[in-house]
Amino acid sequence: MVSWKKQEMLPLLFSIGLINFYSLGLLLGIGFFLAAFFIWRRLKDLGIEEEKVIDTILLAALLGLLFGRLFFVILNLKLLGMTPLHWLFFSRYPGLSFWGGLFGIFLAVYWVSRRGNWDFWQWADEFVYGLMPFLILAQIGAFFDGSGFGKPTVLPWGIYTAGSLLKRQPLPLLMALGFFLLWLFLLRIERHWRTWSWYKSKANGLVFLFFGLGAMLMNSVISFWRDNLLYWSWLEIGLSLGLVIFLTVFIYLRSGRRQIGKTKKKN
Repeated sequence: MVSWKKQEMLPLLFSIGLINFYSLGLLLGIGFFLAAFFIWRRLKDLGIEEEKVIDTILLAALLGLLFGRLFFVILNLKLLGMTPLHWLFFSRYPGLSFWGGLFGIFLAVYWVSRRGNWDFWQWADEFVYGLMPFLILAQIGAFFDGSGFGKPTVLPWGIYTAGSLLKRQPLPLLMALGFFLLWLFLLRIERHWRTWSWYKSKANGLVFLFFGLGAMLMNSVISFWRDNLLYWSWLEIGLSLGLVIFLTVFIYLRSGRRQIGKTKKKN
């Protein structure tokens, strides 16, 4: 039986000589290669040239890293200050914004798909399926790294972390569970969405939109428990709930039901 009393996480897995293997870095690496493989296979099945697929994956990784760091710097200017060297030195001042990284990834998908005259919505659907293992492993890695824990809590799932006398919300673990359940939900959608009578348009992108809806719903709940957003917490909660409303309306408009209703009124 594992005791969580003052339990330290496991940031360092093992060392071989002078080389250290960290849990977060290792799980991020495994997640990236799994995501790259799944995306490569799915886009290749669509008939996309292998070279184009690899270029897209590399560009998505680059923009995800760039925007993940940029969003992190903006949200932590009080900590990093107005010193550009602090912004650039990952090793000394580590940190990436999870949502900024997602923004960069899908910005790359949008740019490549538009440039190649491909259907962005179809590409976005395929990328979502490929990214889910990466998102889950990234959160598990953050849990073992001891980063991203939330406010103190007396709830049963609270966990002691190194240097803390109070149990804290294990937000990375909760997000990993949330993304896993969302993944199962999206897999079900993939099998059945073309047969749903309410989705009249049968347009691609439903998986991507439901992913955004589920992720924003989860983030709006998680934001209440975050401990590192003193000035931004209510802004993040408001933006998350605003995006939930926007995506719900957008899914309805994209379903084609509105056009059918207009046609019936004309007749």
